[in-house]
Amino acid sequence: VYLRLQRMVHTPVAILKEAVVHDAMTGKVHILLVGEDNVEGSHRSDSIALAAVDLDAKSARILSLPRDTRVEIPGHGWQKLNHAYAYGGIDLLRATVGKAFGVPIHYYLLVDYGTFPRMVDIIGGVDLYVPKRLRYVDRAGHLDINIPEGQQHLDGQRALHFVRFRHDALGDIGRVQRQQQFLKAALEKLKQPEYLSRIPELAKEVVAFIKTDLTASQSVQLGGFVKELDR
Repeated sequence: VYLRLQRMVHTPVAILKEAVVHDAMTGKVHILLVGEDNVEGSHRSDSIALAAVDLDAKSARILSLPRDTRVEIPGHGWQKLNHAYAYGGIDLLRATVGKAFGVPIHYYLLVDYGTFPRMVDIIGGVDLYVPKRLRYVDRAGHLDINIPEGQQHLDGQRALHFVRFRHDALGDIGRVQRQQQFLKAALEKLKQPEYLSRIPELAKEVVAFIKTDLTASQSVQLGGFVKELDR
């Protein structure tokens, strides 16, 4: 099992291209990343991003998509981007993003608020600087955010509060900035020697907590590819 895992981790690009669906013209794999808000039975695409993994150039980029972005939703006209998920689930959101940006969406990863903290705890939390106190209480939504200003260690639950907070002047744009800050801090931690070699193992563990159309082996192969990239 160990040897098989190691072979998957170090899959040559040519073989990786046979294992995953990608754009033959550009060599890119486009993955839709979705954070789902499932508070009180209401399922909404609260956070949306588009990842492009370039197998030829050996690079990866992630574009955050504010949920109120005005787009044309197939069959529903021009509306907010996150309405697509409410109307037709991941398939309609996938079609909407693909139409808006003119690229095929090959795979998706969906994480809900219940599983995100467990994913963060798998890597032992994340350290980052919080530029101002984040304070918000929503009793109806069972949400109590209270993160002080300064250097903080965020475990899974506090990390969820950090990436959810949007109650300041910048609203969802400010939240997108914090999500990007968190993602960079998490990737920085994964680049540390004690975690770098474990990325494929962690990818296999994390995939059990998310909804995706990537198989476990594809996740490990892409994890092995991504770990060699610049942060």
